[in-house]
Amino acid sequence: MTITVSGSLHYGNDLGGPTRWAFAEVDTAGVPALAWFDPTAERDFDEQAHRFLLADVDSVALDEVWPGDLLELAATHVGVALHRYSWEFEPSFVLSAHETIAFYDTPHEVDPLDLEQRRAAEGWDDRLATALDRLGITPRVHRPRWLLTSAQ
Repeated sequence: MTITVSGSLHYGNDLGGPTRWAFAEVDTAGVPALAWFDPTAERDFDEQAHRFLLADVDSVALDEVWPGDLLELAATHVGVALHRYSWEFEPSFVLSAHETIAFYDTPHEVDPLDLEQRRAAEGWDDRLATALDRLGITPRVHRPRWLLTSAQ
């Protein structure tokens, strides 16, 4: 069995995951205590978050959206998306305004100056703050930052 690993560079906030949530709104059992999140639902944390963020977007018919399309729709219509990292069966999440992916077999060139200019010009900090406020999430590290993650 082969395991494929990719690396991603994000600009955003680490939200952690089931073994280590990285935000304040977690109950004593370690479950997110957010008005929109139902821990008993079939939908995962990121799917519920994307659906909540997209609920007010008139051009998106959420009943007709396949779960795999939610990330791209959120990135397009809200300007941020939740990206998974770590182990696929118990993922952690980054709320990200930007993602650069390097797949296991292809190096990816990164221009830090260009990324920083885009961050400022495209208002990534404001997008993230708006989404965090809407989701009711207070990250343990309050300001967004550059995060390097890996996933299989």
